[in-house]
Amino acid sequence: MQKNQLLKSNDNEIVRILAVNGDEVLYISCNKEKKGMPQWASVSMFSGYLTCPEEELQQLWGIGLAEEGELEVKERKTAIWRYAVIAPVLSFLEDDRLRTEAIRRAAEQNHITKQTVRNYLQRYLIFNNVSALVPKKRTIKEKPLSGDEKNIRLAVNKYYYSRKKNSLNTAYKLMLKEKYTNAEGVLEEEYPSFNQFRYWYAKNKKYMSYYISREGKTGFMRNHRVLVGGGGTMYKHLQLYLELAWQTVQLWIYTLFPMTGAKLWEDQYWLHYLMDIHICVWATALDGKVVNTVYSH
Repeated sequence: MQKNQLLKSNDNEIVRILAVNGDEVLYISCNKEKKGMPQWASVSMFSGYLTCPEEELQQLWGIGLAEEGELEVKERKTAIWRYAVIAPVLSFLEDDRLRTEAIRRAAEQNHITKQTVRNYLQRYLIFNNVSALVPKKRTIKEKPLSGDEKNIRLAVNKYYYSRKKNSLNTAYKLMLKEKYTNAEGVLEEEYPSFNQFRYWYAKNKKYMSYYISREGKTGFMRNHRVLVGGGGTMYKHLQLYLELAWQTVQLWIYTLFPMTGAKLWEDQYWLHYLMDIHICVWATALDGKVVNTVYSH
């Protein structure tokens, strides 16, 4: 039996060994429903346990731990800070009284609750990995649309996102006529207000759908593509072109002026005029018009 070894019983109980002291071991339960603080037990208690793969533990918890170097900057920063919080506590794992006191001090020094420190400690000990301290990404469940919201969505798509270019108020009135009047054309007692209609539209507005539906794809490509970000491919090529052009100019300067090329390159401001010409010509060729581009060094 070794330190940090992961064991599993016939009853699917998973534990991690934290320390071995003669005939006793310090362990922590790794099952969600049984997780707690480390405890001492006799070695004989784990005689029927077998080695458990780390992947099985991660699967049990429904997570996948990334390597520390693969974490995003913000995730890595948070994980390291949380590890720094529990680092002083790790020295007192084997003594319940000293561990409790260390948790209390860590909570006070970092202005968090003792339970939060315990949660960090448990998670780190269970997985034996700093990456386990990365905050779990929250998934926001979309609220199902109500009947009124479905009617508003339908009206916006049908009457506002249209070549007829109806106003928002007109689209609202057409919705009421279609969805909230009876066979005699009388308006029902309950119906969404125009403010509700306008709020839903503003919250879910998509500029690309707006321009394409009202002006067609040709009008969108000609007048609005750059504004709503539809020219991403163009700007990737433009960025690559600028980098290559700038390197070419640098090579050209050093080749023609081997003695003074370095000084000329330091005084780059006169080169900006040349680069502006490249930018305008290339943007015109790609988009059919000159795009205002700021190129700084």
